[in-house]
Amino acid sequence: LQAQLQLWRKFLDRGADDGLSENEQTGLYGELSFVRLCMEAGMPAVDLLNAWTGPTGTNQDFTFGACAVEVKSSSSNDANRIRISNLRQLDDTGLDELYLQHYAFDRRQSAAGTLPELVGVLLGRFQADDVALNVLFDERLIAAGYFRSHEALYRETGYTERYSNTYGIREGFPRILEADICLGISDVKFVVDLASAKDYRIDVVEVLRECEG
Repeated sequence: LQAQLQLWRKFLDRGADDGLSENEQTGLYGELSFVRLCMEAGMPAVDLLNAWTGPTGTNQDFTFGACAVEVKSSSSNDANRIRISNLRQLDDTGLDELYLQHYAFDRRQSAAGTLPELVGVLLGRFQADDVALNVLFDERLIAAGYFRSHEALYRETGYTERYSNTYGIREGFPRILEADICLGISDVKFVVDLASAKDYRIDVVEVLRECEG
């Protein structure tokens, strides 16, 4: 009961709005796609949901102890270009491993693969494991700005995965770090062209193995 009251409090604090923007919808669909990928690989649901910390404001979207995964999604024509709005997203300081999971989607009206459909699929799987996991999942969704009352806004747009790639973030990967910024400069944002990062691609299976370990 307390958990549900907390969810409603967050809903009321946020207030009525027009739902997620197109970019926010695409980003959330990508994060949920990674959740589904991890579940299909056999990762325990409770560990996975606890690791999904991005909606709560952490630097990376998923944190598995000293291993973290940042998820970036795009539905633009030039899907290889990703925007970094937080310098810490690609900063592996304090981590043993940092990975980037990149999804390129086709976003179309009246197509299958909608955001509410994916949410429903995951809810069904969590409920099959433990009904209490639905509350944790709802907490993450609300923190990400996704409310059930807005689902009608998202049912007319579907996503089809064009491709996905996984990258190991290490020295030499195209990025800007806090240590690179001169004193007095703040609010730095930049774009990474992943076409120049082909040497850093790895198998997503390796990532899942590291995260489970």
